[in-house]
Amino acid sequence: MKRALGGFFLILAAVLFQFLLAPLARASEVREITFSSDDAGTRVVIELSGPVVFSSNRLKDPERFYIDLKETALGQVKKEYEAYGPVKKIRIAPFDWKTLRVVFDLAQECKIQVSREEGKIVVLFERTTPPDGAVTVSHIAKAKLRASNPPARPKWRVVLDAGHGGHDPGAIGKNGLMEKNMTLKIALELARKLRKNPDFEVHLTRDKDVYLTLEERTLIANRYSADLFLSVHVNASPRPAARGIETYFLNFTDDEEANRVAARENQITLKRMNEARNELGFILASLELQEKRDDSLKLAHQVQNSLVTSIVPSWPDVPDLGVKQALFYVLVGAKMPSVLVEVSFISNEKDEKLLQEPGYIGEVSKGIAEGIENYLKDIPAQHVAKR
Repeated sequence: MKRALGGFFLILAAVLFQFLLAPLARASEVREITFSSDDAGTRVVIELSGPVVFSSNRLKDPERFYIDLKETALGQVKKEYEAYGPVKKIRIAPFDWKTLRVVFDLAQECKIQVSREEGKIVVLFERTTPPDGAVTVSHIAKAKLRASNPPARPKWRVVLDAGHGGHDPGAIGKNGLMEKNMTLKIALELARKLRKNPDFEVHLTRDKDVYLTLEERTLIANRYSADLFLSVHVNASPRPAARGIETYFLNFTDDEEANRVAARENQITLKRMNEARNELGFILASLELQEKRDDSLKLAHQVQNSLVTSIVPSWPDVPDLGVKQALFYVLVGAKMPSVLVEVSFISNEKDEKLLQEPGYIGEVSKGIAEGIENYLKDIPAQHVAKR
């Protein structure tokens, strides 16, 4: 009798267990958590496999904010993230048998806005006070209102973007060199060189190995009301012999090779790249962007010419591939002259070795910096005061 009862209870427990887990089996799943931060605040994106019901609340002592995802399973994602900006840590774990809780440990007081997009929940943590030595968008706006007599020579504001980052390595060389690491190294060295000039105020979209969407990169430049935006990338090609440096600005093109490069950086197929012409046509047709495109072309020529001048004396075999145009998504949203530089081919064995030479990185950064300086020399000083 005891054995029979024991077997009965085991079966009952199994049935109840399956019943309790049934909602989770049908639940949505957290696929990825990404975040980015700048002087305005932190943006967190929770990507989901399907629709989900959620609620949120704020806690004190210590300052925290959480989101409860109903009947949601934890996918193959980390359970804890070290963040930066207003959010110092993100933790995710089951709260009860049918709820998954995402907790944000806050570093400071901030405004919080939660919105739902297709397949994701977006949380914005907006600073209410600027960080040390930085200025938020709202403070920039207030400063503009106060500045009835702007300085005679305001600084040129430059935003540098290190392509890829975080879970997106970009192109990978034969010996394992990752594009995301090289773009960051170049951007940091470029920022260091530009900051030596007292006329420049330099910002980076990222200064560490973090992931940013293409839209977030230009959003940062727009928040800073930058005078120019430059995105650094390292090229790759299915042809191992392909080498050289080239600079792009945003425009349509029938050049298949340029479209291939743009498709790779946009992380879409070449077919989808060609279809994008119709979708972006109305954007690029506006008079405002036509003027920006002309300025971007001038900036691209200055950067490319200075790069070649800087590199060729020591490395004369590096080809000058010139200035090209293509539909790079990272440049679409920029409200200022913007270019994308493809520094060497990580897919080429010689170029991959060059990219690991500090001297080469130094000359590349020097060339880009001189190109930026030469471009801004031709712009009237009063232009900056009109930001």
